[in-house]
Amino acid sequence: MFKFLKKNKQYIVIDAGSHKIAAISFQIFDNKPFVNRIEHHKSKGIKNNQLSDINEFSAVIKFLVKKISNKTMKKEFFCNITDHNLLIKKKKNRHKLR
Repeated sequence: MFKFLKKNKQYIVIDAGSHKIAAISFQIFDNKPFVNRIEHHKSKGIKNNQLSDINEFSAVIKFLVKKISNKTMKKEFFCNITDHNLLIKKKKNRHKLR
């Protein structure tokens, strides 16, 4: 499953939501992910699920990346922006269908 990921890189996954931003750092050993570190921080710069201040938002991302990253390794990033309202809408639609 992880064969497309390279062994000599550090991968950082960022999940940004309106309440918190989480970051996970991992590497690949024997085609399996090894989590190095997980951190999170309260979201800033996002209000009502919209980006309200790019500088505040960027500062939190930079803080988390600096906190979890290995300075000597090459890095690749993956990012997900979560909108909890989409999940709520999905759940409501499921109930209507039943």
